[in-house]
Amino acid sequence: MPLLENAVSHLAEALDRLETSLDARLDGQMADRDAIAAAQRCARTARAHTLEAGAGLGAAISDLKALLYPPEAPEVPEAPEARTPPQPGPDGPGAREDGTEDEP
Repeated sequence: MPLLENAVSHLAEALDRLETSLDARLDGQMADRDAIAAAQRCARTARAHTLEAGAGLGAAISDLKALLYPPEAPEVPEAPEARTPPQPGPDGPGAREDGTEDEP
């Protein structure tokens, strides 16, 4: 019987080691799952922040372009200068400020 008792004792020890090994493995997998879940949460948060920053950066670039390169104003044709025809007489062509006229 001692041989059978030894075999059972060795089997019990082997089962204990196997259980310990399996527990350690499961703990490791749970830690991995937790780490993966945490990494996924961080990635989602980072993506949301990136999208917000991208939209803000796009708006800032548009504003800078508008400041640096303002849109051209449509050309408005200038009105022709209004000229009055010369008037004969003391205030007409050839008249001086003192009221006298140039001689021809």
